[in-house]
Amino acid sequence: MSHFKLLAKQVRFRVIMWLIILCGMSVGFAPVFDGLYSTEEELRSIEATLDNPAMVALIGPLPDAAYTTAVSFSHQMLLFMALLHGIFGILIANSVGRKAEDDGLTEYLISGGVSKRTLYANQVMLGVLINLIAFVINYAGLSLLGLESFNNEGNLLYSAGLALFGMLFYMLTLFFGAILSSADLTFGISLSILVIMFLYRAVTDVADMAYSVISPYNWLTRMYPYAENDFTWLLPFLLVAVFAAAGWFLFSRRDLGGAYLKGRGDRRTRNIGSYPGLALRNMRTMIISWLAGMFVIGLTYGSIFGDLEEMISGNEMLSAAVEAGAIDDPVMFFVNMILIITTVITAIPAVMIIGRVLREENSARLEVVDSGTLESRFSRTRVLVTHWMISLAVALLGMVLTTLGMHLASMNVDDIGVTLGDYMLASLNYFTAVAAAVGIGVLLLGLSNGLFKVIWLYVGYMFFVAYLGNLVELPEILHMATPFHYLENVPVNEMDWVSAGGVFIAAVLLFAAGLFLYRKRDLG
Repeated sequence: MSHFKLLAKQVRFRVIMWLIILCGMSVGFAPVFDGLYSTEEELRSIEATLDNPAMVALIGPLPDAAYTTAVSFSHQMLLFMALLHGIFGILIANSVGRKAEDDGLTEYLISGGVSKRTLYANQVMLGVLINLIAFVINYAGLSLLGLESFNNEGNLLYSAGLALFGMLFYMLTLFFGAILSSADLTFGISLSILVIMFLYRAVTDVADMAYSVISPYNWLTRMYPYAENDFTWLLPFLLVAVFAAAGWFLFSRRDLGGAYLKGRGDRRTRNIGSYPGLALRNMRTMIISWLAGMFVIGLTYGSIFGDLEEMISGNEMLSAAVEAGAIDDPVMFFVNMILIITTVITAIPAVMIIGRVLREENSARLEVVDSGTLESRFSRTRVLVTHWMISLAVALLGMVLTTLGMHLASMNVDDIGVTLGDYMLASLNYFTAVAAAVGIGVLLLGLSNGLFKVIWLYVGYMFFVAYLGNLVELPEILHMATPFHYLENVPVNEMDWVSAGGVFIAAVLLFAAGLFLYRKRDLG
């Protein structure tokens, strides 16, 4: 069996699952938009709703062309789908790249006669193949639907943009895998860039779109599929070739298992007296990076609050909506939407911390410490409880730092009407949603180590419902599957302690059930 076939065999189930989800969402939601916005009145209404700073930050600027059903579909779906395609590319590239090297598989292949050149070329070819398949499925699916206003150029541009975006982050991950010292660090840095670029585009699209050009998300929005169909903005994705060449240059010149940027593992002290101390030390870089990032996110969003009133007053449709009472307070509306989105972002490091238990299990380290062969034995229960407590602490601190950043950056904004106490209550309120996601992750981990990956689909689902749920009028039952459905919109509304407490109790019960199952099942 050739190395390329071996790579494809290793990831085929994950790739098939992701392609079904990604392409199913793009192709499946197109008829939904055609049914939702089938009249001129409905299209004008949704266009007015989206023409405000909050929605520009979330889904990008409106095109100047007529707002047809196809334009509405592309406008509302493109950035969200790009985020998912980016995650897809990162996960697959990290799996066949740095993780395979960390696990010793790459060393076996090279000792068996596979050259470094062949190894890297096959990794690149795999990325090209899976993104080409995604392009073909999306393009063919949208074309075969034959929906009105979904023209051929728009279908081609929408599909090509998503495929190239996924390929960009696939190659970026291989590039970081050649530089960094571990698969975890490679995944964390690549995912951080994916999220930071989204947030950067969100802020600059509202403040000054000229600065957004740095972000790959902005390249997608400037294509305006089904409207202007500007193929010029596919050219920046030639950066894929740059990362491919740079990754090969770096990978070919270092030793296997080596890194240009190494962690501080060699300087680690040996006087760690407890497992919580060991766990914190192993995860400190990731935790500090995410917490710093959350604070910067808060500062970034808070810095544009002062411009919202001016932007709103210059928007006739939005001003009319405010005067008519359709939107009570547009600034508070924006604050609440940002809080919900940052809550989902905070769930990422929280779930990653729980995922470290799976890493310990798969490496057989957990079996050693649980078997009593060590002088100071600690049980798998203690390991899971420790990671759960660290996860919740990071989630709460992340929410607090985000809202603190928003408060500090908006202190000089007059009449915003949100105090530091309001922000802290919002942090506590939405923290319970993160706790619920963590609880579901522990439950999946307790059922099977293979099922834990499903939690990432749930986090993506939470983001989708919060991001587009109201716009595409999802059924109420789909909203009920996320914790946001049960929480008040703080600080827009008063804190509902009963609802927040109920969500947190449910999160604890999910954790308890997962812990019970985890203690009963076999390791590995």
